Amino acid sequence: MRETTDRIIRTAKQLSVTDALLESADNEYRSMRGKLIGVSSYPDFLNTLYSGQNSRQMVLGDLFEYIVAGRGYWLAAESPEKFKDYIRIILYLINLVLIQESVFSARIPQRKLVLEQLKEQKIQDFFSSIDEEELYDEFISSSDRITVTGETRKLYKVMDSLTPKPIGVAIELIVYIYLLNRRVGYIVPLLLSQRLFGGKMLIAPPDYLVLLGKGQGLGIEVGGGMGQYSLTQGKLEQANLFIQETGLPVITAGVPHLYRCETCNCWLTFCEEIIARTASGESNQESISCVTCSNFADGKCEDIIYYGQIQPSGDRRRHHYNHYLTHPYVQTKGLSDDKAKASKLIQYFPVVKGLDQLPRF
Repeated sequence: MRETTDRIIRTAKQLSVTDALLESADNEYRSMRGKLIGVSSYPDFLNTLYSGQNSRQMVLGDLFEYIVAGRGYWLAAESPEKFKDYIRIILYLINLVLIQESVFSARIPQRKLVLEQLKEQKIQDFFSSIDEEELYDEFISSSDRITVTGETRKLYKVMDSLTPKPIGVAIELIVYIYLLNRRVGYIVPLLLSQRLFGGKMLIAPPDYLVLLGKGQGLGIEVGGGMGQYSLTQGKLEQANLFIQETGLPVITAGVPHLYRCETCNCWLTFCEEIIARTASGESNQESISCVTCSNFADGKCEDIIYYGQIQPSGDRRRHHYNHYLTHPYVQTKGLSDDKAKASKLIQYFPVVKGLDQLPRF
């Protein structure tokens, strides 16, 4: 990810340096720039790009999705092999943002280290108030897992401001991959278009527009189908308004298989085999049995998910299997025979629900 953002920094630096040089060299440019800065709402305009903790998560998320869907498609357009690489890149980027959230929410030593070093960078406008800085410092000192509910809720917003809305981004891009692979129509990402102007009122578009041909199209609204990432009432109202104002239907898509490990509370990421198969267009099943995979390594592959009980009276849950390689109950009871191993040692595809009936081109 660092390589992609470094390129964005170079682009921004060229724009900034050119602006400064032109201001110094040309009277007309200098005068026009003064008029721009003099617009009363110009500071508010700047705040939409970066300002403190409150809205930064959305800015980071927008930039991340611009890198993927706003520019990365040029790679996919070059050849079928480059298209596969594009899918692979997106899935690895999804893994990275999931790991980012895992670090900030659940991996306490790594979190403290990163938070301290990030503050030392003294990024301009990183804090918009003393209160934000104090809350950040409380986040550094916390030894708790950060969750959206309970006592750590106030720190959850600080955590959000450090990441590009990772779970929302992951869900949206999984749907994007699904739409590209299924060839259901021409896909128009509207992820960066939070509002549409020009009609009788401002409306919020769905996440994707699918052009079906013969003057037909429909919107795809993404919801995770899980907790805070599900479709909220506000989202449904936005979709209803879009339908009423445009006459285009909207259908919803969910991503059912994004899970945290019940043992370490970190997100379960997509493995090499799943990424390779997805890049090749495979999307008709929900999971694979890891025992059939060439990367199984006698159960030592770090990406294996154990979906089962870890004690006699426990519920069936999902865990990183490497936590239980020597666990007596899991090894003797949970995985008692080859059939149990085949059904409980798995990995998930980036599955999407709700779009199964869309006809392919």
